[in-house]
Amino acid sequence: MIKNMSFNIQKNLLKVILTITISSLSLSDENNIECEQTFSIDEVFFNEDIVGYYIAAFDLSTGVSNVLMFDYAIQSNEQECYLPGELISLTIDFSIKIQIPDIGINSYTQLSSGKFKITNVLGPLHFRNTDLNLSNSSIGSANIEVLNFSIDENNINLEELSSSVLQTGKIPNGSYMFDFKLLDSQNNIIDTEIRTIDVYEPSFLELISPGGEVADTLETSIFSSYPVFSWNADFCSSCTYGIRIAEYNPSEHPNLADAINDISSFPLNQSDDFFNLPANINVFQYPVSNAADLEMGKLYAWQVRRTYETTVGSSDDFSPIYVFKILSPEDIAIEDNKDVDILELIKELLGESKYNQLFGPGGQLEGYFVYSMSLNGTEVTEEGLRPLAKDLGDGKRVIIETIIIDE
Repeated sequence: MIKNMSFNIQKNLLKVILTITISSLSLSDENNIECEQTFSIDEVFFNEDIVGYYIAAFDLSTGVSNVLMFDYAIQSNEQECYLPGELISLTIDFSIKIQIPDIGINSYTQLSSGKFKITNVLGPLHFRNTDLNLSNSSIGSANIEVLNFSIDENNINLEELSSSVLQTGKIPNGSYMFDFKLLDSQNNIIDTEIRTIDVYEPSFLELISPGGEVADTLETSIFSSYPVFSWNADFCSSCTYGIRIAEYNPSEHPNLADAINDISSFPLNQSDDFFNLPANINVFQYPVSNAADLEMGKLYAWQVRRTYETTVGSSDDFSPIYVFKILSPEDIAIEDNKDVDILELIKELLGESKYNQLFGPGGQLEGYFVYSMSLNGTEVTEEGLRPLAKDLGDGKRVIIETIIIDE
C-alpha cells in the first residue's frame, strides 16, 4: 500500500513538471512527406514573468492549470498541406532534463522522455498549458496519441524530488530544459525547439543602511536629510521592488510596524503603499522633490517590498523595518562632548606627551574621533577602560608600545 501511494505521487509530480513547460507537442505518420516537412514548431507566447511555480495551481490528476504559461503552435507554411485523417502524420519526440543543486543534481540529468503522434491536421495547432494534459486524445480537430512515455528512475532520485515538492508546495529552484523534435512520418527531424527555464524563487531580503533596531538609534544616527538607502536580496529574474519611509514617534506608535503603516513621508501620495523602484537596483537616495522633508532630531522607519508573479498569483515579500535618526545640532553637540570625554580617557591611557604627539597639531591622528574601543580583542566601553587608566596612573601598569593600524 505504501509503495503504490509513492508511485502515484511521483507520477502526479511528473505531470505537473511536464505541464509547466511543455515547449510544444507533436505527431507522426507516413504519407505526404513533402507536406509534412513544411511544418514547424513556433513559440507564440511564453510567460517569463512567473518566478514561483506552485503545485496548487495544477490538477495533480491531469496536470491541467488555468494559469497561461505557454502557447506553442505547430503549423505549415503551405495552406494546402493541412489534410484530413492520417494523410499528414507528425511526431514530437521530447525529453525533459533538470538541474537542481539543492537536491544534488548539479548537471543536466534526464528526468523523462516520450513521443506524441498527431494526425488529422486541418489547421495550425495551438498547444497551451491551459487546455493540455497527458490524457488528451485531441486538440481542436487534430488527434493526439501518446506513443510512449517514461520516467528515467535510474538517473533521478524521484523520492527526494517528490519529497522536496510536497514539503514546499512548489517546484524546486533550478533549471529545467525541454527538448522537442518535430519528426515526419519517416522519422526525419523537421524542426526542433529547446526551452530552458530557470526557476529561482527568492528567499531573503535584508536591509543594510541607514538605521537598525530601535535600541541602536544612537549608534546608527545619520547627518543627512537625504539619506542613501541600501539593501541586499538574492537573485530574482522578474521581481519589482518598492520602498516606504514614515516618521516613527515612540509616543504615538507602539512599534515600527504601526509607524510604517501610518502617514508616509515617501511616497508622498498616501494612496500608494510603496514607491515603485527601477528594476535591478538595491540602492536608492531619498528624493529632493515629491517627498516630505526629513527633519533633524526625528526618527524614521523604512521598509522594502519585493513583488513577483507565481502560478497562484502575485506574491509580496517584506524586509524587516529599520529605524534611523537624523541628528539635530543639539544631538551633534552631545556626541561631540562624548568624543571629548573619550579623548580625555585616551590621554590618560597614553600620557599627555604621547597623546599630543598623535592627536595634536600635525599628529598622525589629528581630527580623528573614536567610535569604538577594544581591550585584548574584546569591545569595551569607556567605563571598561577606566580601571586600566587608574592602574596606569598608579604605576601598576605601563604601556610598552603604541601601534597605529590603518584599516
